[in-house]
Amino acid sequence: MKKRYTSTSIAQYWFAQWCLWSIIENRHFSTPPIPETLGVIFNKVYMLPELEYNQSVFIEITNPIHGGPGWDFGTCLWSPVQDKGGRNRWQILGDVKQNDFVIHLLKDPDYKWVGISKVESKVKSLKSSPPNPTDWADMAPYQRIDLYQYNPLSESAYVNNIFNSYTERLVEEYKKDKSQFYTLYGEEKELRIQQRYLAPCNNEIYAIFNEVSKSISFSPSFSENIIHVPTVNEPSYADYSAPSRKDVNVSRIIRDTKLSRKVKETYNWKCQICGMQIVLPTYDFYAEAHHLIPLGGNYNGPDVLGNLIILCPNHHTEFDYGSIAINPKTMLIEHTDKRNIFHNKNLNYSRKDLDLSSLKYHYENIFKK
Repeated sequence: MKKRYTSTSIAQYWFAQWCLWSIIENRHFSTPPIPETLGVIFNKVYMLPELEYNQSVFIEITNPIHGGPGWDFGTCLWSPVQDKGGRNRWQILGDVKQNDFVIHLLKDPDYKWVGISKVESKVKSLKSSPPNPTDWADMAPYQRIDLYQYNPLSESAYVNNIFNSYTERLVEEYKKDKSQFYTLYGEEKELRIQQRYLAPCNNEIYAIFNEVSKSISFSPSFSENIIHVPTVNEPSYADYSAPSRKDVNVSRIIRDTKLSRKVKETYNWKCQICGMQIVLPTYDFYAEAHHLIPLGGNYNGPDVLGNLIILCPNHHTEFDYGSIAINPKTMLIEHTDKRNIFHNKNLNYSRKDLDLSSLKYHYENIFKK
């Protein structure tokens, strides 16, 4: 296997050479020259993740709706496989690899850089449609790439400000490669967002985003090992594969923290809607913890006790899609299908530690009452 040297190891090598030169030349009291490579490495400040060999970056250009529950902004990339004319307009999704990074630009109403995430899975084809495909309705099959560890900017960076600050460099990059996330418009060659969903991000463009990160003190954090840790009385998911996503009709981020494991154990792995306690052949129990205000995308819900309820997989899916909710005033179950057997029924068991503001958020924004 060919050995790959990191920038750190290269810096250490040059530093050793510099020290050796110092010792040899010390009798002349001369100052050894600092190698250019060492200077570049020491002066480079990485706010965004330093890219590894064969790791790429892409830029998503989208809107807040994105696809609806389960397809939330910051949790996935998706598109139809073909446009209505039968063309493969979104074939770039096939270039995205696991562990690549995605820079997210959001139009709301002006284009802003709002976050960065990591790619969890390569592209997969799906027959089912997202809950809210908007302009891409009735265009199955669809393709989807799962993302994880979405890091939002504490304060969004407007793309027009980036254009104004880095005009010369951006124009130069566009002359080399017109597949950028922007284009030069009109006779005045004005920088504008290009009408495309996903664009490649080369090293120079990534360096610009890194400089913007430095100016706003944005330093995202990405953990290398995110795994599902079961409770003592609960096995790992049957279809578990690292790092942390499980498919049960809808793809969602699993935050199986110590807190969620504790609350499941406290309430005996029973669904708060139907009371189901799933017992596996090993006599282990299984349940899922649902965040009323979702953790992913732009929601940024808190991972706290009052935001967690325990559900069976079926009711977890219904909560994700907004088919079912708990009325924060009456504490009765409500369902979009009035014929559902749980509609207007009491919860299977009550909890004093549920946060009413979380129940209200889910009821008004996801259940869409």
